[in-house]
Amino acid sequence: RERVDTALFLMREVAGEAKFTQQAVDRERGVILGERRSRDSFQLRQMIDQLEFQIPETPYPNRLPIGTEEVLKTASAETIRDLYRRYYRPENATLVFVGDVDPVDIETKIRAKFSDWKGVGTAGPELPRGKVDLKRASSVDTFTDPAVATTVTMTSMRPWEDPSDTITERRRLVIEALGNSMFSKRLSKLVNKPGSVLLGANAGTGGWEDAALASTINVVTKDGAWKQGIRIAEQELRRALTYGFTEAELKRQMAESVTAYRTAAEQAGTRTNSAL
Repeated sequence: RERVDTALFLMREVAGEAKFTQQAVDRERGVILGERRSRDSFQLRQMIDQLEFQIPETPYPNRLPIGTEEVLKTASAETIRDLYRRYYRPENATLVFVGDVDPVDIETKIRAKFSDWKGVGTAGPELPRGKVDLKRASSVDTFTDPAVATTVTMTSMRPWEDPSDTITERRRLVIEALGNSMFSKRLSKLVNKPGSVLLGANAGTGGWEDAALASTINVVTKDGAWKQGIRIAEQELRRALTYGFTEAELKRQMAESVTAYRTAAEQAGTRTNSAL
């Protein structure tokens, strides 16, 4: 109980009582700049290049959590405090508590600790998420770095959706996952063929919040074999779209999925707080 009280006290302080003195801000600059330098890898540069190509009219390529070097070096305590007061507010906050505790007891503690939290000043407006040109013609981008394996990513985008969590939506997601898994298995068979130019391949779906949903095929090939890799993946996709999957493929994938769900259910009691 002491630890819960301490945790809620600290979270309440962070939520609404941070002071942001200039001395404290200056003290942290070097730490954050050091983190930024340590993460400035080819993977990060490749990811930024991909975002700038795929969704250039959204904030995502220019709003990475680590921030820009210019802002990290020059932002004042007053600037940070103003941002904090505009957006770190109770109406924008969600507190999640996970653990083996009495929910009524925890709710009482949370209400006691957070009920006096009020926003300071005027709330900031909702930030724009930009847009994605879904009528954009097919286009190509390349990123080169000696450390990057020869990789081809093919992406098709469609309008953003955020449907309610219903049984119908869960069923649609399961079917979508089955399709991605079956297609990825077909690609894996091609990877494992003797003499294959493919080193790895997979398919999946995802997206960028409030911008677009995306279906993606990734293919890793031997050096110089990217054209063959594209051809192989495109032909396999065309085959799946034209002829679908076999009953045997579906049964095998459903069996694997059911086994995974059953195992997760049987081991539910061993989950850690972080996993929850």
